Amino acid sequence: LAIQEELGDKRGIASSLNSIGILYRKKGNTTLALNYCRRGLALGEEIKALEKQKAACECLYETYKAMGKGNEALVYLEKYLVIEDSLNTEETDKLLQQMEFDKQLLADSLEHVAELAQVESERTIEQIRADKNRNSALATGGGALLILAGGGAWFYSDRKRRKERFEKEAATLETQALRSQMNPHFIFNALNSINAFVQQNDPDNATSFLTKFAKVMRGVLENSRHSEVPLQDDLDTLRGYMDLERKRMNEQFDFTIEVAEDIDPEEVMVPPLVVQPFVENAIWHGMKGREDQGHITLRVKKEGDQLVWQIEDDGAGRHAKKDPSPEPSLGQPVKKTSLGTAITRSRLDLVQKQHGGKAGFRYEDLPRGTRVIVEMPLLLG
Repeated sequence: LAIQEELGDKRGIASSLNSIGILYRKKGNTTLALNYCRRGLALGEEIKALEKQKAACECLYETYKAMGKGNEALVYLEKYLVIEDSLNTEETDKLLQQMEFDKQLLADSLEHVAELAQVESERTIEQIRADKNRNSALATGGGALLILAGGGAWFYSDRKRRKERFEKEAATLETQALRSQMNPHFIFNALNSINAFVQQNDPDNATSFLTKFAKVMRGVLENSRHSEVPLQDDLDTLRGYMDLERKRMNEQFDFTIEVAEDIDPEEVMVPPLVVQPFVENAIWHGMKGREDQGHITLRVKKEGDQLVWQIEDDGAGRHAKKDPSPEPSLGQPVKKTSLGTAITRSRLDLVQKQHGGKAGFRYEDLPRGTRVIVEMPLLLG
């Protein structure tokens, strides 16, 4: 870099900046990696060097991806693909120019052969010239068509391949962004539950509650590092969450978790906490205001290539008249159900986009209570 700066070679400087940034990224120093690659990108844009811009964008994309910053990584991935398209267009133009040059070279060669043949008889010369012209026209036209067809097929397949790669990368980054929304939503409600429990119960029970909450949080944070986790891990976290809410509500309800016998919870993979908002709704709305003991049932079963969840409560149901909610007092939990279900719908859309099959949820009204059915592709680890 020092030598290139002394020579004033801006293209060389851009290459050196990008190379240093890549090395720092591989060593795990993301701060210096971002610094050098941003400088390389700025200089590449200044001198209009697409190759340098492409290398810098790839470095920035990989660095932000390693940092877990999905939105920033997506910006530089899109910019990288735009630059790559521009470079491919330039390569296509060069290929067409080479084709024209080859055609002219072939024509010149045939003309030279014809001149050497003038020593032969006039009739022979005319016959050879006619044959050569006909063959050269066929060869040139056929060769040009083959080159154009081959180049077009390659260009189309390459664009399709890059588009599929981009969509897959974008889906993965969007999934990371949605998970980063889901976890704070769950933690916020759980912390409000702790606050209410601590203020309403004795210190011994509060300590026990906090210990269980720490275990649940450990499971949440561990599972949130992955796009899919074993079903067993997800059920353990849900069981801990439901137990916490049950204790917070003075054991106003019981719950049951049932897994079909033909499902191995250690082999089946699921998006972490994807049904948690529906379990939360069953607790907050289905069990709200009950004077008798309520019950919530969580079932997991297999239907063909689909994994089906059922969250069922025996509460008042979705169409029961709702009393106006008073302003929450200090320590009283605050609930916003629409955010959790909206995020879950987006997460299931991405699961369907990445793995195929069917992914979604629907509500069923029961004689007493509500049932939510969540479907997703059956994924095996």
